[in-house]
Amino acid sequence: MGSSATASPSFKVMKTVTNIVELVLILVLTALAIVLHIYQWPFPLAPFLKFDLAGVPIAIIALIDMRYTLVSAPIFWLGSVLLTSDPTKVVGPTMKIVAELATALPLVATMHVLSRRGAGIKTSSVIAFASALICRVGLMSLLNYLVTPYWLVWAGWVKSLEAGYSFTVAYLPFIALFNAIVVCYVAPLSVSIWASLKRLRII
Repeated sequence: MGSSATASPSFKVMKTVTNIVELVLILVLTALAIVLHIYQWPFPLAPFLKFDLAGVPIAIIALIDMRYTLVSAPIFWLGSVLLTSDPTKVVGPTMKIVAELATALPLVATMHVLSRRGAGIKTSSVIAFASALICRVGLMSLLNYLVTPYWLVWAGWVKSLEAGYSFTVAYLPFIALFNAIVVCYVAPLSVSIWASLKRLRII
């Protein structure tokens, strides 16, 4: 009975319509992420680091379906390239999308695993938050140590690799703190908005 219902033409049409609606929503959220990336405010301890809300729609997309990040991430990256003040035009946007995915993907993956094991939304959200925090701070600290000195030389902001490493190492604690703060507002906002959209049956 169930298999014949799912194979019926009407079910297939409804499934197709649902997929189209979800794809449109993903594109709208991706466009919103690019717009939100325009509005930035500096981190007082390291003004070259900028806060924005672009990570919220990106995380919501992952919460809807992690596979949609394969569509949204390249589009957001291209939008970031058009908006960036990075002279290299590549490194800054790439680090940005990696940072946002390092928040969204661990957050969503942890929530999915815990929900399948019967954990409540509050418990899974707290553990998922911790997972996102550890992943983003750890990964971005490592990437900044490995990439930023070369980036600074390439962009012409320092004259030598040694100066790049000195600058990077001095600012690593502030970079870690910056990324931790971003997770602290992106994760709860994303989960709250996603849960509201589900209650309203929008997704």
